[in-house]
Amino acid sequence: MTAAPPPPPPPDDAIAFAEQVLTLLRQGAFTSTYKYAVLLGLIELAIEGVSASGAPPTMVTTHQLAEVVVRLYWPQVAPFADAAGGVLRQNTRGQAEIVTLVAAARAELGGVTIARAAREAPARYARLVRDVEWKLVQMPLPRLQTFGRHEARFIYDIAWTADITRAEFERGDRFANAIDLRPGVGAHLVRLDGLLRPLLHREWALQVAAINRLPVATLDAHLFGVDRVALRPVLAGLRALQDDRCFYCDQRLRAPEVDHFLPWARVALDAIENLVVADPRCNGSKRDHLAAPPHLDRWRQRLRRDRAALVEVADAARWESSPARALGVARGLYLGVRDGARVWSAEAGLIEVADAGALRALLAA
Repeated sequence: MTAAPPPPPPPDDAIAFAEQVLTLLRQGAFTSTYKYAVLLGLIELAIEGVSASGAPPTMVTTHQLAEVVVRLYWPQVAPFADAAGGVLRQNTRGQAEIVTLVAAARAELGGVTIARAAREAPARYARLVRDVEWKLVQMPLPRLQTFGRHEARFIYDIAWTADITRAEFERGDRFANAIDLRPGVGAHLVRLDGLLRPLLHREWALQVAAINRLPVATLDAHLFGVDRVALRPVLAGLRALQDDRCFYCDQRLRAPEVDHFLPWARVALDAIENLVVADPRCNGSKRDHLAAPPHLDRWRQRLRRDRAALVEVADAARWESSPARALGVARGLYLGVRDGARVWSAEAGLIEVADAGALRALLAA
């Protein structure tokens, strides 16, 4: 007889929520990496959905989650030298079906970035997202919150069960695509991002390493790293937009590098609105820190003033443009910053945020 699952944590207790997530991750019942993808997807959607007032979302859709999961797996299905067949296995019993779907689409489209796939082959991309959405509906979403033989819905509620059929999913007879976050969960996911994300990355890499019998150290960059070479198509356009000056220190660029203004380690956002050009000193110093209010102010002004120019750069490079998503992510990352939190400044290195209210003002609609 299996023990009853722990009771749902109180809506205002982030630590209890984190402990329950850790308990869920320690279970050995999952044969694929889906649980990591779903949890990371929910974190990203919670961050992106933060409103101008700082309120996190209370609901996301299965379609939104499928798009994020496709983005997560897309770089992971690139050929890996030590993987049998070239693609890393992500299921203990063969290959995970979502990985197979994403790998087939990427190979069919010639290995392009996910942004180019969505722009240049919208019908194929839409079919992929729909197929992945179905697999999420069928498998991990109804089963994720299970402790032993008992279900404990402490993250979300859904209106279907694991016996739903594809026909019912397509017709909508028994299917509503809402994933209703439990009270307080949206705020917990946003607040705990800096703790849960690296943990989920680590656990994901460990499972892939075990399945493929490879050293985990060789997998981190392939699974979750930034492809600096892939960012080169936008370098010239952004450099011209910045008048050949570093976005942070405003000095003339000599060895320019493309940087994610909102750190890649906090959320995987490659949209043109999140990319700036910096000199190596600033880029190396900023690393994964949030930038100080003066830099945020400049970024916010660019988002308003240069929206059309950014779209032109994206179009020329066949790149993703998503101003609404970029602003949502900025709100998700910055509006939870409290007085005294440490952020990065090109002038002073790490400094203390003097006024969290100033951040809220900068990110108002």
